[in-house]
Amino acid sequence: MTIAPRPVIPRQGQTDIGVKKVVIEQPARNRVDLDSPEVRRMIEDAPDGINRKRGRPAGRKLVSISTQISEDMITRLGVLCDQVGQTRASLIRIFIQEGLERHARGKE
Repeated sequence: MTIAPRPVIPRQGQTDIGVKKVVIEQPARNRVDLDSPEVRRMIEDAPDGINRKRGRPAGRKLVSISTQISEDMITRLGVLCDQVGQTRASLIRIFIQEGLERHARGKE
């Protein structure tokens, strides 16, 4: 049994004639003062920076509620969701909002 010789794979800048010198010119870079106020502010305001805030943006505070609903109501709600292209949660919020508005108008 004979073992085949290992193939020679040319490296970057190497040719079959010999080795070619490769010079990569890089453009001159401006020096940046990493302690300057502008750079610090940019780093702090970056999405993954120092002042990163977790969760949803401030403003609307939502509270979760739990309730029990019959399977028939869930099925009817699901059909309506498919018709109007909304999620169940958004439709339930809309129904609650409309009910509260109707109730407030009825008391006036």
